[in-house]
Amino acid sequence: MKKLIITILIIVFSASLFTTQSFAGSKQKHRWEGVAIGLGAAALGGAILSNSRSKDNNRAVGYNNAPCYYPAPSRPHRKKNVSRHPRKHKRPKRGHWEVRKVWVAPVHERVWNPAHYNRRNEWVKGSWISVEQQPGYWKKDRVWISYR
Repeated sequence: MKKLIITILIIVFSASLFTTQSFAGSKQKHRWEGVAIGLGAAALGGAILSNSRSKDNNRAVGYNNAPCYYPAPSRPHRKKNVSRHPRKHKRPKRGHWEVRKVWVAPVHERVWNPAHYNRRNEWVKGSWISVEQQPGYWKKDRVWISYR
């Protein structure tokens, strides 16, 4: 901000030194026009200066410059006495945990295929077809293996 002000002052000062004076006539002739221009410039400069010195530059601004308050992220509701750790749950006395690969089936969607010409220029009637939305995949799953 200081660099900008100093640069502007240097430009104005050097412009006033290197330009020649011109006489526009009587000093009293256009006094009120000069006053109006000066007041307008002062108001504009004050608005720019007050806006640049805002204390809260990082806040979100909504309609009519009102601050926006975003809701806090919610946590899923849990019962108080339920433990998160799997070993603290009651489990069968004999057995063990085992990691197994499980196949997750692909997800299909039934859509209407409209009538059209195929590559051999033959007419094909419209029909319902099954389109794969998500391919099938293998997933590792923890499974409790009981000895009974």
